[in-house]
Amino acid sequence: MDRVLCSLLIASAPAFCQTTQQPLHTVQASAEATVMVKPDKAEVTIGVTSEGKDAQATAAQNATQTKTLIDALKGALGAGGQVKTSGYSLTPQFQRVKNSPPKITGYRLSNNVLVTIYDLSLVGKVIDTAINTGGNDVGQVSFSIRNEQPARLEALAEASRKAQANAEAIAKALGLHVSGVIEAQTGGPQMVRPFPVLAQTVEVSGTTIEAHDVPISASVTVTCAVQY
Repeated sequence: MDRVLCSLLIASAPAFCQTTQQPLHTVQASAEATVMVKPDKAEVTIGVTSEGKDAQATAAQNATQTKTLIDALKGALGAGGQVKTSGYSLTPQFQRVKNSPPKITGYRLSNNVLVTIYDLSLVGKVIDTAINTGGNDVGQVSFSIRNEQPARLEALAEASRKAQANAEAIAKALGLHVSGVIEAQTGGPQMVRPFPVLAQTVEVSGTTIEAHDVPISASVTVTCAVQY
């Protein structure tokens, strides 16, 4: 009999709890926050494009010109950055004549390097150096930061405060009050997007580049318990 009585008590326990548990009312709200941070890194793609009738001769000419460019960039950067190859392509140029197969008339070779600059005062100097040493394809300058974690945590904290304030405002408008936060979720990771700017070349004073603050954003959604 002891075993039978014990199992009956255990089976009845959930039913007892269900009859005494009060329904949970919740309010959900979201918010975003953005922190602006001064950049500490710049990137620019610089290329050497060569054209010629012979593939081997074009490649040799481009290699010599690219080596001169890279050596000059490394000299301008010193310890304030690095240079790495980012792309290389050799493509034939065709002449198309009606009712005839395409004829190769020459070759176009592009050799690109990605210049990463940690000393932002060198950005203009790097671009001037590239142009003066054979770089004939200069891309946009992109600013970013190397360690975004502190700013991301600040943005998350601000978004959390805003989300909770939004939930409290909703509850108050409905004649309720928030009794606690049940759950908080962040949105997907928001990558730091490099801020692109165009190089402005001035003949007298050289290239002038103005860095812009980098936005780092975070979003938070909170679910709060509310009572009448």
